[in-house]
Amino acid sequence: MKIYICPECGQFREASRRKEVICYRCENEVQMQPIKLSMEEYFNMTKEEREEYSKSWLYIHECLHKKKN
Repeated sequence: MKIYICPECGQFREASRRKEVICYRCENEVQMQPIKLSMEEYFNMTKEEREEYSKSWLYIHECLHKKKN
């Protein structure tokens, strides 16, 4: 099992053996990205810690995307 995050809305999703993981929250079937958290780390996080991780990931992803353009 791996943890994925949506680069549009920050929603997390657990999945295994899938090549494409789609965000169910976003309407336009956004391809989710794998993150470097282990399942144990993810499950030990509080809701607030997950929200903070999501916000931080989205911020960093946005900064990197802007640098490329």
